[in-house]
Amino acid sequence: MRFRPSYKSRRGRVGVSLNGGSFILPRSLKGRFSKVSGMFSSLMTPEKRAVKRVTELSRNKSTYFGCLVQDYISFVQENRSCHTSGMDFLQTVRQFMTQTKAYLRQTSELDPPIESLIPEDQIDRVLEKAMHKCVLKPLKSVIEAILHDFQESSGAWRQLRENLALAKTKRPQEMGVDGAVPPDAVAIEKIRQKFVSMRKVYSPEKKVSLLLRVCKLIYTIMQDNSGRMFGADDFLPMLTYVVAQCDVPQLDAEIQYMMELLDPTLLQGEGGYYLTSAYGAMALIKNFQEEQAARVLSSEVRNTLHQWHRRRTTPRSAPSVDDFQVSHLS
Repeated sequence: MRFRPSYKSRRGRVGVSLNGGSFILPRSLKGRFSKVSGMFSSLMTPEKRAVKRVTELSRNKSTYFGCLVQDYISFVQENRSCHTSGMDFLQTVRQFMTQTKAYLRQTSELDPPIESLIPEDQIDRVLEKAMHKCVLKPLKSVIEAILHDFQESSGAWRQLRENLALAKTKRPQEMGVDGAVPPDAVAIEKIRQKFVSMRKVYSPEKKVSLLLRVCKLIYTIMQDNSGRMFGADDFLPMLTYVVAQCDVPQLDAEIQYMMELLDPTLLQGEGGYYLTSAYGAMALIKNFQEEQAARVLSSEVRNTLHQWHRRRTTPRSAPSVDDFQVSHLS
């Protein structure tokens, strides 16, 4: 006869199944686990606590901010064909994140207020990270699908794959490389893996960080193999050659993602330089022809880059709370 504890004796314990058996955890320990969880939370850096608080608020539909974020996510998921281009779509996402950041700086829904956790000069950077987590993370797969749909429908995807295949057969000199020794097969594979890793992250800042590592690696290889310094005019052809050898057509959408969603304040330094270099390399491949490899950016591409940089870096007045109407979601 199997012994069965009385209800009274079982009431103070919690049963947990382990591989078909049963482990009984006294309820008195349950409170201790809660305390430990609270202790770990208190050990978080102020930045992580702020990001966590914003993320939690974004999921709470009993708050205005939570409704705003969740309604926007639903709107994007359910209305994938209401934009004219991938760039147009990404610009609306960037605008939404910028507006919600402005709202968070003015709202009383954040408790404690973010200025009590983060120094004033770091608030915008921390809120940007929070936007990545509560907006870009849940929309990552949707954004990728929308960008790819635009590439497919325009024929750009097929053309890009064909041009990459053609460019991959060319020697460095045919791609405009002059005097620099290119990365070997091992280094090319290492770079390709970084491009693949870039697709796994949702934060445009982290994507740019991976791009920086790739570009610096290429620069280092160029200098180590040749024993001299190289300038921007030498780097672009080499980057174009490396991108062609890596043969990752999805990199085109990744570059577009970074260019439109990255915080404008990060476009002024190395991030902006290498991002425009990557855009230029991809533009050269898109316009690659059998007869003559494009070695310099066309005036059209240069004008596009100038317009993009001016549009993304020109300061604009921050929206106020009054601007937050969900009419654009209806």
